[in-house]
Amino acid sequence: AHCSNTNTTQHKSSSSSNNSNSSMSFSAGLRLGDLNDFISPSQACMKPVNVPKEDGDTKAAKIEIREDGTYVEVAEDGKQSALKAAQISLADCLACSGCITSAESVLITAQSTEEFLKQIQTGKTIAVSVSPQTRASLAVHFNLTPLQVFKRLTTFFKSLGAAYVLDSNFGLEVSLLETAADFLCRYRAAHPAEPAANSGEATAAGPLPLFVSACPGWVCYAEKSHAYALQHLSSAKSAQGVMGAIVKQHIAKTIGKKPDQVYHVSVEPCYDKKLEASREDFSTNGVPDVDTVLATLEVVDLLNQTDTDFKSLSESPLDTAEGDTLLGQPGSSGGYCEYIMRRAARELFNMEPPREFSYRTIRNTDFRETSLKDATGRTLLRCACAYGFRNIQNVLRKLKSHTLEYDIVEVMACPCGCANGGGQVKALPSQKPEQLIASVEKAYNEGQVACLPEANAGVCKLYETLSLGDPLLASGCALADERRALLHTQYHARAEDPAKNTHLNLAW
Repeated sequence: AHCSNTNTTQHKSSSSSNNSNSSMSFSAGLRLGDLNDFISPSQACMKPVNVPKEDGDTKAAKIEIREDGTYVEVAEDGKQSALKAAQISLADCLACSGCITSAESVLITAQSTEEFLKQIQTGKTIAVSVSPQTRASLAVHFNLTPLQVFKRLTTFFKSLGAAYVLDSNFGLEVSLLETAADFLCRYRAAHPAEPAANSGEATAAGPLPLFVSACPGWVCYAEKSHAYALQHLSSAKSAQGVMGAIVKQHIAKTIGKKPDQVYHVSVEPCYDKKLEASREDFSTNGVPDVDTVLATLEVVDLLNQTDTDFKSLSESPLDTAEGDTLLGQPGSSGGYCEYIMRRAARELFNMEPPREFSYRTIRNTDFRETSLKDATGRTLLRCACAYGFRNIQNVLRKLKSHTLEYDIVEVMACPCGCANGGGQVKALPSQKPEQLIASVEKAYNEGQVACLPEANAGVCKLYETLSLGDPLLASGCALADERRALLHTQYHARAEDPAKNTHLNLAW
């Protein structure tokens, strides 16, 4: 199997035109795509609705649809009564077990370019975080470098009224630190004979293997249909979650604003990031850490809506301490697997990791494994990268049967990972999808300078300023409450209604 994103049919959800609430608008870039990887491509919401009944109301009735699309209940005596339209929110989508996709979901209300443009007029301070996957996709689309794209995006968003245009890689660096520390804590708890670099660790570690939790599609899937796996998910927030916490709880305070006076927009390669932003766990006192998520395609639509010639835009200085240097990690899905292995080599086994890890393809190109070995060739750790739901389900089956032999599993819902996110710019009719994805991967890796998170001066300064402790301290153990609240989250098993035919346990 090769990576593909072959769907070229573009749909706007009919829900936006049929809903009487004018605020329920969708961005033009919102499309059903990546149809090969749907778990259950639901065409109707299955949210249960409680219908109040009057005492003694046992008469039969039927429902008719009028020409204007409204529904009426017709009683046996001919009496008609209009039925109220059911309302759903993103929170309902998360709580429902009716549908899930690998990269797209039902997107409601606040998650649109229209809402973003409306919020600009409110006088709030606008902060925009841009993901490196988005920069790489736009770089290929416009035949520019990721740095040129970032500078032009800075110009564009600031011309619309944004005060800050930030690099989401900063959040990724923090997420990598916390995820790696989570693994180290779990490993030491499972292997008490191993020497610990940090003393005073408690025994609050979760079990192995550790599953990387940066992909919201994967997290949503696990919560809805594989609750037994939740204890294996790292509690570390994703890059978007970290950036949201930093913007609303640190930057806002620094500029003398309350969190609700700052409007935070995250530009991502994936529509499921909209669902992540809607989680109650990613808010503080009812104020969301990320107010709106715009997919890469929606930024292209925004450029078109504003009649902006992107390539002719001037390049503005970046709002980063590194100037024109973009720091990051190799691997367009965040590089979690390799970073954790490198940290483990040094801190668990007192050895230098290899310069490059060699991968072995298992079954298909979206399932690869690598390992850390000592000088004698003995395997110390095993890691797998499982992308796409077919591979995820295979991993989960082995986890449930206690036959999974990995210590770390980097999980992404989209085949080929985040470079192939459902919100990325699609291939042209004359272009093969796998060629586009390869070009985006290349632009991603060439567009930034590799730098270990613990060597990033800005990241270290953040930990110091917020009194979060040593960035290399193992998390999930002796972790300060402030650090846990800011940089970590939790997961919830979402009960499935047995009366529904949800297809969530569909076997590929």
